Amino acid sequence: ILQRELYNILVNEDAQQVLLTPDPSRYKFCAPNSPTNILIDYPTNDKSSSSSSSFIIRGATIEKLIEHLTHHQLLHPRFVKSFLMTYKSYCTPLQLLNLLIDRYNIPEPTPAYLYTEYQLKKFRKEYVQPVKLRVLNVIRQWVDKYLSDLIESNDHVLDQLQTFLQSIPDTGGLYQFKTSILKLIDKQTMEYQDPSKKNQQRDLISDERDQMEDLDVFLYDMKELSDQITLICSTYFRAITSQELLYRLPNLYNLQNYMKFLDKVLGFWCKRSILETSNFEERIAVAE
Repeated sequence: ILQRELYNILVNEDAQQVLLTPDPSRYKFCAPNSPTNILIDYPTNDKSSSSSSSFIIRGATIEKLIEHLTHHQLLHPRFVKSFLMTYKSYCTPLQLLNLLIDRYNIPEPTPAYLYTEYQLKKFRKEYVQPVKLRVLNVIRQWVDKYLSDLIESNDHVLDQLQTFLQSIPDTGGLYQFKTSILKLIDKQTMEYQDPSKKNQQRDLISDERDQMEDLDVFLYDMKELSDQITLICSTYFRAITSQELLYRLPNLYNLQNYMKFLDKVLGFWCKRSILETSNFEERIAVAE
């Protein structure tokens, strides 16, 4: 009973200690929320609790988005996915990397002599450590899902990211996270640059051309014909990611492959079907 009471006393004392945060003038991710930097909706109509995870961010400055992306208390898994999918609408990969690095480099509260050792320890444990882990988590998801953003950037973003990761000390709990990201970069880069993928793509296009040759316009009704074509091109269509549909950039891998299919397979079949007709009337019927 005494141990339980002592534990409760310590917990209450810890809860009464205000968690220190960096000075907003030195760390832009600690600026207070205001209508000028973030707009929030509270579906539960509970605006009194800023720690509620039920709120929705309607709009914010890029600094506020990064703050909530890597918040020391709140977890937003869906927000991380949505952000990484859409961030190129309002910033470049290099700008995002620089912001994440700035977010990672957290200054100590100053002057330090104004605070007790316990307050500083609490700050490092409950603010610095969670933020750094979540910054690395965002970077890991970025590398895993959108490596092309880093490789195809003209600003050598991937090189700068690797330099930043290698600068993280090999001591402490961040070492394993850092190592896993560097290994993931090596693995993803090798797969991205693998020339065998292009050869496999050529073989796939050749095989699908053979399948398309068996489709006779006059042997199938329109619905059956469209179903067969959809099945043949399903490999390409399933591979397209949401980001590629969002930006429709010509250098995005899967969408580019799908466009190749439309041109080299479906387009080739349409041209061939028209040109192989024996008379003018059949050619008109095929074209229609």
